[in-house]
Amino acid sequence: MYEFLSANELLTPNQFRFCPKLSTVTALAHFTDNILQSLDRGGFTGAVFLDLSKAFDTVDHVLLVKKLKTIGASSQVVKWFASYVHSQYRVTSVENCQSTQQIVSVGVPQGSILEPLLFLIYVNNLPTVWSTAR
Repeated sequence: MYEFLSANELLTPNQFRFCPKLSTVTALAHFTDNILQSLDRGGFTGAVFLDLSKAFDTVDHVLLVKKLKTIGASSQVVKWFASYVHSQYRVTSVENCQSTQQIVSVGVPQGSILEPLLFLIYVNNLPTVWSTAR
């Protein structure tokens, strides 16, 4: 899936996390360079930093499936990912009492190698949304 995203240039160039050969250090260098270029032109820079604690737990399944469709994933791939994220259930146990099974509508399966990829797809358009909102 990552190869599909890369080959079709579907990943924003402003994404530095969960991408090969990119890191927070690369992101900071890019950010610093943008600030310096703005200062050279007499401009200024404002920044908002978000700490998305437990970010993988915020992924809305319905929105994720829509985003998979939007990027051009085949219907078979979309169905597979939808089945993967929609098949999560939660049960709470306290002593000898157990709740009924509840479907989980947000978050990606914990401990999965797909967690970063799904989150990357989920937040990929944030820089675009931000720039068009201004």
